[in-house]
Amino acid sequence: MKQSILILTALVFIASHNSSFSQEAETPQTKVLSPAEHAKKKTAKMKEQLELSDKQEKELYQVNLDHEKANEIIRKEKEALKAKQKALRSQHKVDVEKVLTADQRVKLEEIMKAKHAKKCKKERSNTPPPPPPPPTK
Repeated sequence: MKQSILILTALVFIASHNSSFSQEAETPQTKVLSPAEHAKKKTAKMKEQLELSDKQEKELYQVNLDHEKANEIIRKEKEALKAKQKALRSQHKVDVEKVLTADQRVKLEEIMKAKHAKKCKKERSNTPPPPPPPPTK
């Protein structure tokens, strides 16, 4: 019973953890900016902080724009690789299950759940404890 609760808690944690770090989803608080918008924003901040001349501003805008465009290409390639890796994992699971008997599949599933629970427990033990509450008067 305890193990079932632990596994369920771990799965809920992982699901919420993954969705909270997902950058594909646009939330009301965040707006996905284009490379040009990123470059403009970054250049404006630099102009304010560094007191740039108009010439420097134009040159830095182009540098920032080139950088943001390159980053956008890398982000898209990374997303494509993640999708490809996910498909590869799914296909591997299907291929493995074709080879195993029903009992072996059940046993493998139990092994994987135990491994996952152990990993989650280890990750939780590696996190520092929360700071103590402030003293009350």
